[in-house]
Amino acid sequence: MARSSRRYLDLRGLKYWFKRDIPAAVRVHFGGKSAYLVNLETGDIRAAMARRDELKRETDKLFHDARAGRFSAANVDSIQALAEAWAREAEEARRDPHGWTAKITGRNPAHVEDHETASPSDFIAEEAERIERSHGEEGRDRFLNLVQGRVDVGHHVDAYMREARLAANTKRERKSLILRFAD
Repeated sequence: MARSSRRYLDLRGLKYWFKRDIPAAVRVHFGGKSAYLVNLETGDIRAAMARRDELKRETDKLFHDARAGRFSAANVDSIQALAEAWAREAEEARRDPHGWTAKITGRNPAHVEDHETASPSDFIAEEAERIERSHGEEGRDRFLNLVQGRVDVGHHVDAYMREARLAANTKRERKSLILRFAD
């Protein structure tokens, strides 16, 4: 496969990542980061290339808006931002179902009965459907995985390898075994 077809793609373990350098002139809008990274959550090169093309268009717009002074931090990875917001809402609903139901319905918490408490899962499902219409099945799956905190087995391998006090060869072997298990 030609090298240019893998532009902005970085294979880490068994998953592809979108990696694009952030122009120095607009890095201040991205917290000083030098690269824009997104886990594509797929090992399939075709799916990664399709998502890469979508992210390239998004980053082109982000960089253009940042140069023009129209940058909003909320524009950065909208699926992840939505997923994080819904994860917070789900956690709040678990902690205080009456209070959360009152918040979304605009009612007094004292008047919410046990059988009337709302579940965030219905709202999350609606949001997932909306994301599927705009970003496809991969976007929907990514949203749901982020909301529910699901990660693949290899997600934390690099962090584990940095912390593990092992010889270099043992680290390579262990990482290889973990990734084989994940596959």
